[in-house]
Amino acid sequence: MLSHDGGALAERAFVAIERQGFHVLDSFLPPALCADLMAFARSSPSIPRTEDRVAFPVAFDAASLDHATYTLDTSQLMSTPAAQRLVSDPLWLGIAQRYLRCEPVLDHVVMWWSTSALQRASSTAAQLYHMDMDLIRFLNFFVYLTDVTSDTGPHCYVAGSHRRKPPALLQDRRFGDRELEQHYPNEAFRELIGPRGTVVMADTLGFHKGKPPVRGHRLVFQFVFTISRWGNSTPDVILRAPLAPQFAEMMRRHPRTYSAFRLAA
Repeated sequence: MLSHDGGALAERAFVAIERQGFHVLDSFLPPALCADLMAFARSSPSIPRTEDRVAFPVAFDAASLDHATYTLDTSQLMSTPAAQRLVSDPLWLGIAQRYLRCEPVLDHVVMWWSTSALQRASSTAAQLYHMDMDLIRFLNFFVYLTDVTSDTGPHCYVAGSHRRKPPALLQDRRFGDRELEQHYPNEAFRELIGPRGTVVMADTLGFHKGKPPVRGHRLVFQFVFTISRWGNSTPDVILRAPLAPQFAEMMRRHPRTYSAFRLAA
């Protein structure tokens, strides 16, 4: 899918993630793939959510937004050839294997819109700093399907926080910016911007958040590789044939990695 020397890219990504907790790939996804995923996101119902209020699925309408996020259905998403091609690129598996030091499991595939409707940070939309602890060890991939600037909701990360956390911050809760600024230098706070097709990889045991958009909206595709699905309540994704050829081949070659995906009987 990407034109690359997979081994060299995987090694560069590994070194960067080991050191700072994240890496932004210096290659972009093909425009046609981004367009296919965007078309799905615009034409399929999504679930609106603002704080603890969840509404019925609706078609995303950029002219009428009143919720912080709009999340697409994972089963419908993973039924598209574009999503199947994206999650089965061998490059991602190579990077995850190198960082996690095992044959990982692909888990938690999701795509959602973030909007500027609230004009403030939403805790439910993960727009306050936090660390993920719902899996044992994991590596997140975030794919920007819209251009992302400082104003349109970049992923933010505190560099080095995946390795070092002061005792005062060892709490499973949301943190305000000022709380973290007392413990980390200014240069550690990074906004990860990029054009459509940008891929961000992050060990989200480090402190991170999605910056709330102040204008426009952002579409992100996320998937996670983990060493084990133990403790995770995410259900398996049931798919129907035919599958995208690359996805079918990767499922055959790496049954453990793609064990969360099953063909319908």
